[in-house]
Amino acid sequence: LQQSGITGLNHFITEFTFCSNMQQATSLRNERAFSMAKSENTSAAYKKFADTYPTSKEFQEANGRYDERIFEETTQDHSIASYIQFIKDYPGNPYTAQADKMIYQLAVPNKTIKEYYDFIKKYKTNRNVSIAWQEIYKIYTANYTEGIFESFKKEYPDYPFAYEVESDYNLQRAFFIPVKKNNLWGYIAEDGKEMLKPEYDEATFFSEGLAAVANKEKYGIINKQGKVIIPLEYDDVEPFKNNTAVVTKNEKSGLILRNGELLIACEYDDLTDPVDDICVAVKNEKSGYITKQGKKITDLKYDVATEFRNGYAIVAIDEKYGLLNMTGNYSIDLQYDELMFLSDNLLKASINDTWGIINLKGQTIALFEFDAIGDLSDNRIFAAKNGKCGYLNAEGKIVIPFTYPYSESLLTSARFKNGIARIMQANKAVLIDTLGAKLLSQGFESVGAFSDGLAPVKKNKKWGYATSSGQLKIPAKYDAVQSFESGFAVVTQGKYQGVIDTTGKSIIPVLSEKIEAKNNYFLTTANGKIGLMNKAGETVVAIMYDGFDFLSANVVAAKRNEAKDYINLKTEKIIWKE
Repeated sequence: LQQSGITGLNHFITEFTFCSNMQQATSLRNERAFSMAKSENTSAAYKKFADTYPTSKEFQEANGRYDERIFEETTQDHSIASYIQFIKDYPGNPYTAQADKMIYQLAVPNKTIKEYYDFIKKYKTNRNVSIAWQEIYKIYTANYTEGIFESFKKEYPDYPFAYEVESDYNLQRAFFIPVKKNNLWGYIAEDGKEMLKPEYDEATFFSEGLAAVANKEKYGIINKQGKVIIPLEYDDVEPFKNNTAVVTKNEKSGLILRNGELLIACEYDDLTDPVDDICVAVKNEKSGYITKQGKKITDLKYDVATEFRNGYAIVAIDEKYGLLNMTGNYSIDLQYDELMFLSDNLLKASINDTWGIINLKGQTIALFEFDAIGDLSDNRIFAAKNGKCGYLNAEGKIVIPFTYPYSESLLTSARFKNGIARIMQANKAVLIDTLGAKLLSQGFESVGAFSDGLAPVKKNKKWGYATSSGQLKIPAKYDAVQSFESGFAVVTQGKYQGVIDTTGKSIIPVLSEKIEAKNNYFLTTANGKIGLMNKAGETVVAIMYDGFDFLSANVVAAKRNEAKDYINLKTEKIIWKE
């Protein structure tokens, strides 16, 4: 039997119906036939196998592979027309959701209101119509003015969520801040007005118009009117994302809708938020995939299972990594020691400490000959080989020769940003462009990361800033400097720090013990206490606190000893004391 081909095995099965080896012969015949189908790897081959051997153990996988290949074959030009035809011809195929998604993405390349509205009118049955409506509303009301909602209703009377939006409108733009009073939590607005009275043992920030609150260690969900939407019966509730939230009860996790409907029962040790309608579920330290409705996609058998990205997820068993598609079948078998996404279409992989680059089908883009591979940025991938490093492009070709000395820290620090990378040569940092041409070649002693059109440079043991052409724009007079961020940089003279802008103008004098940029403000330290200054160099909060928590764009919680002052940064007034 082991030496027989499919024809011989079929003859044996037909002629020796009652033979004791019949089951072995049938299984062997099926395995060989499926192996031939996989070698051909076409939809026709998988369909032929499934039609011919409907009772085989490979039948389900063959159907899954058929679904994937027929989708790829019929939509290989990636056009809207091909995706529409695919949905029409194969309405039961699980990849129709992906086809709908691709139609949506191709129909709204610039993400404008007109594109979204044209998509809604043209593709009324597409699964993403409601998302397009929500995008229209988000764009239309992004810049709030009086009467904008009335204007929106008049312009889009067919908006399907108007009833909900109208009732919530006045609250949806208000930022609710959880605060504590007499050991109970409630909510205030950014002006300090009490919005929901303190009545909970715990309260979290709102997400998608809903917030988790707790009493007696049981969590539920309220809306901004204070109405309990989901009873306080869970041990934990995570923030809502895309209208669903992970909940925990009796140390088991499940998934609920915003109306409280339980999509996935609380039976898993851990559960992720849905990505492309798929969750990673964990039980007994093994992971797998289920739909957000709770339908099984794979068994819970993986030691590692990542969230899906562009229709694929990285998985591992016994420290061997591969790639799954959305039907739960392998696009890349478990064979790599490490596997990581570089982009939606590329991955870096390692075997026996040697790295290469592959695509989603496992085809080699860059040979497995590298000691290390970094991230993809500006169409450049940092790589190292034999103690030297350089850069590849997304096609796996060497575009910047491997002439620079390699160190592990360069894997993250030498990635390109805005067309410029910082790399080491002869124990000095140099800047290069995406073609490998060196910038700032005027003999500076050292150079920092380039941003906002300037790079920190060291000359005569002092630091200043130069342009990419090497022109010293801000004199080298500081003992230390940081790279510019959003037009400002922290500089040091002696043991004190200050802030300058890109012209070199002093915004905050060099008088502070420490300055840290955060949320469009500067945390300034003197005598061990912290205050806040704005980008005009004006004091917003006096230097008298131990620390700050930024609660919103306009409100901070300033900590002093065991107390907190909630301060509105626009009015510079204390709106709540805790």
